[in-house]
Amino acid sequence: MDNKNAILFGNGLNLLSEKSISWNDLLKRLSSLDEMPSDSNTLNYECIYLNVCPSKDVCESERGAVNEYDLKSKIAAECDSFVSNEYYNKLIDLPVDTYLTTNYDCVLDRTLLASGYEKDNDNTRVTESIYSIRRCHAYHSIKLGKIKRIFPIHGVVRAPKTIMIGYDHYCGSLGKLDDYFKGKYVYKYEDNNVKLPRLLDRLEGKNNEIPMSSLGLYWPDYFFTHNIHIIGLGMPLVESDLWWVLNKRSRYQKIRNNINNAIYFYGDPDPSITNLLKSFGVRIERYPVENKKDPKSWKKAYDKMFERLAQLL
Repeated sequence: MDNKNAILFGNGLNLLSEKSISWNDLLKRLSSLDEMPSDSNTLNYECIYLNVCPSKDVCESERGAVNEYDLKSKIAAECDSFVSNEYYNKLIDLPVDTYLTTNYDCVLDRTLLASGYEKDNDNTRVTESIYSIRRCHAYHSIKLGKIKRIFPIHGVVRAPKTIMIGYDHYCGSLGKLDDYFKGKYVYKYEDNNVKLPRLLDRLEGKNNEIPMSSLGLYWPDYFFTHNIHIIGLGMPLVESDLWWVLNKRSRYQKIRNNINNAIYFYGDPDPSITNLLKSFGVRIERYPVENKKDPKSWKKAYDKMFERLAQLL
């Protein structure tokens, strides 16, 4: 099944579960401060890592500097405790086979396994140790005759080094994406070096002899080949990788007429985010939350979002 639709979701779905935690609150647990020094979680993370405001329970080296692997391992442990909810079941019931997520946890993976899906062995071929351009978890159900693919574009709890939360990691990811789009991206596949042609050439069907992936496309490609439905993700400006890809897509549309997919955003973004999304050609499906302090109001809004999402697929 491939109906040319893909889902991009974030921590908003986790916040619908009991005992959930926001990224800001998670970082507070690792800090000795009552309030974070910045509105940017990427910079707040850097403050913690650079030992400006570490808490007593953050592992430290003998020199007193915060050990980044230990810090990310603590973040991974927190995220690994997240549990599924009814909206993850709604997610896997949608008629799509590809999910992109900014979440580090494996909640969607566990939801698929609990629903009778099995994990494909081909997942072991990904050789990335820090970044997640090609990282993909594939699952199949013989009974349902379905395949589901998950791209954890910001890393996974099982590999703490891949967790992309700091400013430094985000900037490094932009460099990888730039190489990917310009045809400078090289990776190993079955002990061979593979260099992908630039994205525009692949979109035009050139150099088709080079496989994009043993599992299909990689996550940046979907923004040019599939309709993307964004849900449970506020799209704050710190998500620089996603904004960078949206900007590239808009720029390519000015010089190419073969990019005809649509991007949908479900939710109630701030006016500034709304204007930016619209300027990049994203269609807003607006669903305000009546009382943001009331979990029932959030669930009511998400019920409507999923109803609309099912209509558009």
